[in-house]
Amino acid sequence: MRYEISGDQTSIDLIDFRVASESYFKPDVQRFHENKSIPFSEEVEICVDHFDYNLRCYTTDSNLNISFKVYANGTLIDEEVGKIGATRNFYEFGGGF
Repeated sequence: MRYEISGDQTSIDLIDFRVASESYFKPDVQRFHENKSIPFSEEVEICVDHFDYNLRCYTTDSNLNISFKVYANGTLIDEEVGKIGATRNFYEFGGGF
């Protein structure tokens, strides 16, 4: 699978991406990236048929507009556009396949 992050800012403070077939707290794959330039994308190999994914982007910019896309086997399976608000310093995007 592949995930992509883009937005109207040049960087994200922290990216926390998890893929879990059974438990979010015991993910099959977990990636942390600090101070990444966006747009950013990463390929993640997972060898199960059904899984949940969770992507959190943390930033101190409370007005960041952000876009997420998730692909499985080269096909777009989910996308979302959101805004990091002043009440919390992250945006969360998740789903299942």
